[in-house]
Amino acid sequence: MARHNGVVRVLVQVLRAMGFDVRAEAWVEDLLEHTKDGLKEARMDLVVQTAGGTWYMDVVCFHPFTGKGKKRTAAAGGTTEAQEERKHHRYQVVDPVTRRRNTLAALVPVAICSYGLLGPAAVSAFTTLETEARARRPENHRPKGWLRKVVTAAAVYGTARSVVRAYAPPDGQERAHLHGRAAS
Repeated sequence: MARHNGVVRVLVQVLRAMGFDVRAEAWVEDLLEHTKDGLKEARMDLVVQTAGGTWYMDVVCFHPFTGKGKKRTAAAGGTTEAQEERKHHRYQVVDPVTRRRNTLAALVPVAICSYGLLGPAAVSAFTTLETEARARRPENHRPKGWLRKVVTAAAVYGTARSVVRAYAPPDGQERAHLHGRAAS
C-alpha cells in the first residue's frame, strides 16, 4: 500500500506541475465498481482534466512473484496487461449488457510492477500527457519519457524501502507502531 500511495503522490505532484487539474482519491458517481456484493460508487486514485477530456486513473502496484517465490501467471495477474484488464473489468466504462457508456471519462489503469515495468495503457497516457503539456507550456520542455521515468523510479524506490523495512533490525518501537503511538 505504501508503494501505491507513493506512486499516486508522485503522479499528483508531477501532473500538477505540468499544468493539469488533478484531484486525488476522488469518488466518481458516473462509474460504478463491480464487486461480489453488487455495485457501488468508485473511488479513483486520480481524476485528471486534459484538453481531450477527463481521465480516471487508477494505480495498481503488483509483484510478479507469489509469496512462495513462484512466478505469477498472466491469469493470476502476473503481467501489466492482466492487471490493466482487471481494472477494466472492475470499473466498466461501457455497460456490457446495454452497450451504453457509463461515463464520458476515459479509464486509464496505471499498472506498474514492483520492478518498474509500466503497462501499455499508462505508457500511452503518459506520452499523451507529455505532448499536451509541451504544447501548452513550451518553456517547460522535458525529455520524452520523463513522466514514465519518474513513476517507475517511485515504484522501484517504494519496493526498495519496503524491503529495507522488512529486514531492518528491531528499533524497540514495534508495539508502539502497531498501536499508532510511535515516538516522533
